[in-house]
Amino acid sequence: TAEAEVETAEAQIQSADAVIERAQAALARETALAAENLTPRSEVEQAREDVRTSQADRRGALAARSAAQASRQSAQAVVAAARTQLAAVGVGVPRSAPSRGVAARFTVRSPIGGTVTTRAAQLGQYVEPGTDMFEVASAGSRTVEAQVAPERAAGLRSGALVTVVTADSARYAARVVSVAPVVSAASRTVPVRVEMTGGSLRPEAFVTVEFESAGTRSALVVPEAAVERAADGTFVFAAVAGEAGTFTRVAVVLGQSTGSGVEVRSGLEPGQPIATEGVFYLRSARQRGELAEHDH
Repeated sequence: TAEAEVETAEAQIQSADAVIERAQAALARETALAAENLTPRSEVEQAREDVRTSQADRRGALAARSAAQASRQSAQAVVAAARTQLAAVGVGVPRSAPSRGVAARFTVRSPIGGTVTTRAAQLGQYVEPGTDMFEVASAGSRTVEAQVAPERAAGLRSGALVTVVTADSARYAARVVSVAPVVSAASRTVPVRVEMTGGSLRPEAFVTVEFESAGTRSALVVPEAAVERAADGTFVFAAVAGEAGTFTRVAVVLGQSTGSGVEVRSGLEPGQPIATEGVFYLRSARQRGELAEHDH
């Protein structure tokens, strides 16, 4: 490994330092003896060559250490990149390597909160990237998949308003998100995905989806910002006739949401002026007793 190569190069450097020290001591001794004509000049040259050789060995060991350190840094960069990729898909990797003979443990994180409904992965199984290991159902789903007859699905478009009816007869406004381009071979129906604008469902619950009949219908729609949703009901602030800048709180019954507005089924008359902005201020003024009440 790169770490072992670094340690080997460090040992080689220490050994080369020791050889250089001995060669330099030998050179000093031979030089002193040659000055007194006690040793041949050839011995001095050999001692100098030994010093040069040992210094060259040390430079080689230094180069080997630099290469090993670069290899270690490259390996660390690869590991860091792998950790980042695994973290992006919700897999936690232990910082320390597992001990020999002990299986590594990974944490697989779901991108949503909910309940595990299916576990496809088994203990000890080898899985490839992209393998479905678990199925998780959201705790409060608002998505419904309806099975619609092909002739009825032909007239549906994304954004169409529908009503979701639960087993306890609760009704929720919803809209069509997508219509499958093919017919299911098993049921001979077209899957239609519907998204509720309020409420929530239990995973795998059965509901009824009511589609608007063909054609169009008229509806009184007000901006979402004009509606006050309170514990005792839903309200709008309607202008008082003949009193400029005066509003009264009117209870209304809402219908389906259109995305930018909401249907008012009762409580208002078409063309009746209402406050479309500043509802928070009007509500605060009413709570402080600064908004006069009117009979209606």
